[in-house]
Amino acid sequence: MGLLFGGGAAVLAPVMVAVPPAWVLSVPGAAAAGYLAVVTLAVAYLLFGLALRRISAAEASTLSLAEPATAALLGVVVLGETLAPGGWLGLALLGAGLVLASWGSRAGAAAPRGGRSGHAADPRPAGTHRSA
Repeated sequence: MGLLFGGGAAVLAPVMVAVPPAWVLSVPGAAAAGYLAVVTLAVAYLLFGLALRRISAAEASTLSLAEPATAALLGVVVLGETLAPGGWLGLALLGAGLVLASWGSRAGAAAPRGGRSGHAADPRPAGTHRSA
């Protein structure tokens, strides 16, 4: 995550030079910047990093795919935003994909573990075949 934040800072550095940060010097500006820094970044990414330690990569990628759908739905419900029909179609497709992905991961977890993932174990006795 450090590389991600460092890269973002490098990309945004020219903006800080071009646009003077005078708004941060006011009390409301400093409060907004502090809130954005602590709540939306530090706490959120701390919790995200802690969660990544406890779940598999497949679960993490599936949950990360649900984030845009959650943001869109919160925008509709909390902020009263509207979605175009294409947006609703996209949410439906994303939801269907997440259901299928989670269904597939459950089926894969119940399957017997053979050689490589998704392949049956090699039926030949050990040591009787050459590796490629």
